[in-house]
Amino acid sequence: MIGATLRQRYRIDAELGTGGTSKVYRAHDLLLDRDVAIKVVGHNGLGSMGQTQLLREAQAVSRRNDPNIVSVYAAGEVDGLPFIVVVGFRIC
Repeated sequence: MIGATLRQRYRIDAELGTGGTSKVYRAHDLLLDRDVAIKVVGHNGLGSMGQTQLLREAQAVSRRNDPNIVSVYAAGEVDGLPFIVVVGFRIC
């Protein structure tokens, strides 16, 4: 995925980490000219119920306004893979 552009907006620049069912990438939002993190869940990571739960969690977090929690900026699917875009993170 490195070098790919999701939804003609998010350019994937680097992989930040891998979990059991997903990968997190550093990306650049080409429209707003800022860095974001994108969590992409793999094909084997979630069933339809899991995808619904992921969206519900994204909705719940997006309602929070806390400086210690990243902000959910967008959520969706690309090529059948659910993803969440977050801002407010720091790369050490």
